[in-house]
Amino acid sequence: MRRRAEVLSVLIMAKAFRARPSHVATHLERVAIDAIRNRRPFPAGVGPSTIAGMIEKGWILPEMGRKYRVTDAGVEAVRRKIPSG
Repeated sequence: MRRRAEVLSVLIMAKAFRARPSHVATHLERVAIDAIRNRRPFPAGVGPSTIAGMIEKGWILPEMGRKYRVTDAGVEAVRRKIPSG
């Protein structure tokens, strides 16, 4: 009985945390895009994998050096409402 409760609890928790659709920007992606648009340094937590993911999605484009430009798709990704539960 106890094992079944543990399994059910895990299943309930797994359903509670659905993956965010990839076309909706995460918090880190949103603050990174905001930093690029306002020509500020990236905040803590925004690393190479976040940048690479945004380039892959077409939200930012690399420019000379370590600079980036936000695309229209990136602006739209930030405008999208974050889905709730």
